[in-house]
Amino acid sequence: MRVDSEHWTVAEAVIIGHAHKYSGRNCQDAAGMVVHPHLAIGVGCDGCGEGMHSEMGALNLSNFVLHEATQLHLSGFTIAGIVDRLFPSVIRFIDINVSLSCPDKSTKSVANYIKEYWLATIRGFLVDNDGNGLFFWSGDGVRADDNGLIETEEDNKPRYIAYNCVYNPTLVGVTDDVTPKEFGQEKIVGATKVMVASDGFNNHNMITLGDPQMKHPELTDNLDGQQWGKKGNFGLKKWMNTRSNFGYFDDDCFIVTAEKI
Repeated sequence: MRVDSEHWTVAEAVIIGHAHKYSGRNCQDAAGMVVHPHLAIGVGCDGCGEGMHSEMGALNLSNFVLHEATQLHLSGFTIAGIVDRLFPSVIRFIDINVSLSCPDKSTKSVANYIKEYWLATIRGFLVDNDGNGLFFWSGDGVRADDNGLIETEEDNKPRYIAYNCVYNPTLVGVTDDVTPKEFGQEKIVGATKVMVASDGFNNHNMITLGDPQMKHPELTDNLDGQQWGKKGNFGLKKWMNTRSNFGYFDDDCFIVTAEKI
């Protein structure tokens, strides 16, 4: 879907990966965006593949982050202030939902419930009308602006923010080194285009693609925002569907982009 403002065109799309489609599993990625007169916000979440229902956490977290960032913005907080307050707000949001919905409050049961429903990465951006702002993230994935594309690799041990809600992390093999205490951040300076995506942007069926093909879709060399030369409100989704037909997106993937008008 695409939204235009006076300064930005922002779009998001999610696609189910081949591996999930053929195994009959749900898509475990979610994304959203909102454009205010002075701020564009994009966020996406990638649910843990080991969680049977982590699409619920991904969807709820992406919606909550958008809502909370909007409320903080409307309350007058700076972009840096918004990101600093988002992290503890997300933890409280998970804690409240787990408390209300987990039927068994024992330590082990709560930990397993979080594993099945709430483990999801978070990756987003906030950018003002001058192209200045912040990327923020918890977990692996991709971000990009005019300076190129950067991958965050975590050796298949994503730093899920929900680990902070496990009472005794050692009972489920969670250690401090994979429990984030704040969002990773990077400044956005004078950008005309920005993007965040899940690690599904890098996960493709290389047998179908063949060795000569690029690791990434052509977005890597041509970050033209959400349309890639296409018109209409669903250009990004159509582009992802087309790339999927060639063998890209073996894993679920979200992409959120913003391009200066």
